[in-house]
Amino acid sequence: MSASNSLMVAVISIIVTLFANIVIQRLRSRFEWFHASGIFQREHAYNQLQELYLEVYGIVSQSEFLKYYYGLHHSFSFMDLPFVEVQDKLTLQQCPVDNSIDFSSMAMVTCIMNNKQYASPKLLKLAVAYRFCEEQIQKVKKEEKIEYQKEQGQIMYELVRTVIQETNGKLKQCGMEFLETERSTGQMDYSIYKR
Repeated sequence: MSASNSLMVAVISIIVTLFANIVIQRLRSRFEWFHASGIFQREHAYNQLQELYLEVYGIVSQSEFLKYYYGLHHSFSFMDLPFVEVQDKLTLQQCPVDNSIDFSSMAMVTCIMNNKQYASPKLLKLAVAYRFCEEQIQKVKKEEKIEYQKEQGQIMYELVRTVIQETNGKLKQCGMEFLETERSTGQMDYSIYKR
């Protein structure tokens, strides 16, 4: 092989090696970014669950159990009755209910507002809208209240669905047990209550 051919092979080898190293470095950096991004997303989803979603899911679960227990899920559609509250304090035989936990719709909205850094934009917008309607209901005349109450009912329907879907989505993202039917439909699964 002549000197010029050897030089050409060496130059081509250097160029190929340089190009391969650049490609490998870019791929490695891209992989590390995806890996770090995945870790961040899982950690953030876990924090969201811990600081907000499991608490509001618990409030929704209380409402859903009351609907099931009193048979309201047979009498009303989910859209017609998205949330049920206990107005009085309950005490069961030898099992007092923890009265320090407020299972009201406004408690759920307040929890979302107090932990807004963990809420999705959709959840936050729904909570703000519900709170606005609640404030207006307290201020306006009877005729106007009906319109605000109707709007509030539709917002509560979306709020409950969003809490159920997003909680199960975050559980899935964290590799925890979740219910696919709840994640996809936004409606609570009553099968655990079947007697």
